[in-house]
Amino acid sequence: MIYKKKNKSILYFSPYSNNNYSHNKFLFFTIPKFIRNEIYLLAPENFSGKNSTHYFFQLKKQINSNPLNNNIITKIFKTVRIVRVSIYNIIILYKIIKKITSKEIVVLMDGVKPFDIFFLSLISKKRFKIRILHENFSFNFFLNFIQNFSYYLIGKLNNNFKIIEANSFLKKKSSFINGVVTNQPLHSLFKSLTIKNIGNNIFLPGSYRPEKGFNNVKKILNYQKMNDYNFFLNTNSKNEIIHRKNFFFFKDNLPYKDYLRLLKKSNFVLFPYTHKMYQTSVSGIFTDCILMNKIPIIHKDMLLGKLLEKNKLKILLYNFYDYKNFYSRIKLIKNKIIEINRKIKKFKKNYLNCFTNPTEFWEEAFN
Repeated sequence: MIYKKKNKSILYFSPYSNNNYSHNKFLFFTIPKFIRNEIYLLAPENFSGKNSTHYFFQLKKQINSNPLNNNIITKIFKTVRIVRVSIYNIIILYKIIKKITSKEIVVLMDGVKPFDIFFLSLISKKRFKIRILHENFSFNFFLNFIQNFSYYLIGKLNNNFKIIEANSFLKKKSSFINGVVTNQPLHSLFKSLTIKNIGNNIFLPGSYRPEKGFNNVKKILNYQKMNDYNFFLNTNSKNEIIHRKNFFFFKDNLPYKDYLRLLKKSNFVLFPYTHKMYQTSVSGIFTDCILMNKIPIIHKDMLLGKLLEKNKLKILLYNFYDYKNFYSRIKLIKNKIIEINRKIKKFKKNYLNCFTNPTEFWEEAFN
């Protein structure tokens, strides 16, 4: 067991800029309490878990690139910036590793991009274990090559290297050398609640990037008034939609407690993620939505949509490219709200079974 092993240092390396309800934070907080004081956290300053560890080192914020932007000049410029950030962050990691005197060091890398992995391979040594939490994003040919070559290189330089892929309910066998497939642990800062889901409030959480399907939602909102429904929208959408009296705006980078307050008030939560990078992703917001018995409306090609369909909730799948018939779908869902609420509660039990016990997850990762 981990707690019996002394003189162990764990470096949780998470270069992404994390919102308060991000996937990365969920993973950080599921690390068992008996090791948390031994963790070195390397993350951007706004990583909300920084106060839970004695050793915090600030990284540069990772650059968010728009996968729908086909301007070659913009892509080159952003790639150069991403490379510079990755080099800076890996140097910080390397300096910390050199100073640690523990007999056993585990580098746990989360939220990675191909260049992060590549530069990690250059400092890889047999002295420390490497665990990479891999997300099943599909990059272009060049970035996929960089990623896979980097994995191969780390495997050659370090004999204690493991790739951990989430979502074993999606696939049973890892596609990587030294890779395992498991279900990620579940964590939420609130318990499963019993909340009556009656009303007409629709919540579109997060920041609205094109790959998250906001352009389609914008067409939906501009096409029809839908005065029977209240919408909670990010303030960065104000300039792109026709203003209605039933539109209520929340600020960007919403604090976690405010996010929960809006989620509690909402009855429907939209997940219009149309880009292929989200077809194999599990959303922390979706998990919160299910825990609170809210009704998700999901783009038909998402993995989460397939889970809903298996649980007789196909009615909650929608083609968000179809902006003309959204009102009809919402009306249909409202007409069947009692039956859907019952199925959501049943689905919650099945969905929670898709997650593993946190202690077991980290035992496998660290050993």
